[in-house]
Amino acid sequence: MKISSLKVLTDENVSPLIVSYLRQKNIDVADVKEKGWQGTEASIL
Repeated sequence: MKISSLKVLTDENVSPLIVSYLRQKNIDVADVKEKGWQGTEASIL
């Protein structure tokens, strides 16, 4: 598996700098804050 094929869901406590860094490395990132999913139970995500 290549790292660029990873898909990552970042929780609301992950810094936007980390999200940006991962995207620069061509990692597919879905950010809870950007999706408007703050406060959603982890079991639902």
